[in-house]
Amino acid sequence: MRFLLDTDVLNATRLYVPDPMPEMDALIAATAVEHDMTIVTRNIRKFQLPGVNLLDTSTQ
Repeated sequence: MRFLLDTDVLNATRLYVPDPMPEMDALIAATAVEHDMTIVTRNIRKFQLPGVNLLDTSTQ
């Protein structure tokens, strides 16, 4: 099991505090930002935040 890094938690907090998004979504986005990953989803509105790379599967 992978434990969250401090930077993942810090990034999640930054995503969660100004505009409260669901906690799990904030953790997904923070992990993607921290590890320079792309979130692949159909619901891009949920993750349209600065620094979050997205791939919209509904247009593929």
